[in-house]
Amino acid sequence: MTQTLQLSAEALHEARLSLRVSGDDGHVISASIWPTRLTANQVSGVVEWNGTELMSSIVSAEGEESDWGQLFLLVWAAAGPTSVAAVPILGTTQWRLANLTLPDIRSQPGGTVHVSLKRSGWTATLSTTHRHESQGSQQIPPALQRMDAGSLLAEMASRLLLKKPWLTAGEHPE
Repeated sequence: MTQTLQLSAEALHEARLSLRVSGDDGHVISASIWPTRLTANQVSGVVEWNGTELMSSIVSAEGEESDWGQLFLLVWAAAGPTSVAAVPILGTTQWRLANLTLPDIRSQPGGTVHVSLKRSGWTATLSTTHRHESQGSQQIPPALQRMDAGSLLAEMASRLLLKKPWLTAGEHPE
């Protein structure tokens, strides 16, 4: 069964994922990712870019995903390896700081999850607006340090929030 999201303006704003990446050269880009389809088998969305030549894009990806996995897959589709050519700051050696804000789908309405990555020191930090027990930080394993910013944000969000790998579990597109 296909389910298309039909959201009010308020619900659309609450469903938005936000990405902000700072490069080694000080350049900053941001993106708003608006989900248009979230199902167990496919995700799609519209991405509005700021600070880059690419103004917008439509992304989609397929996979067998849970509720959080759908959001991680959407981040990967929007800012993962296929986006690096158009948005070079997402590349493995180009970003310095990367931040992702997701709706907290297991919290009170309006709750958010924030994941921050710092390449200097290779640290990932998680904070939430309503579930303080979910906050924490950890070192980014050396095996993941060659990932692009979007893939690494999705992977570390899963490791920090769900306490398990996502992309590196071997079940997802590369």
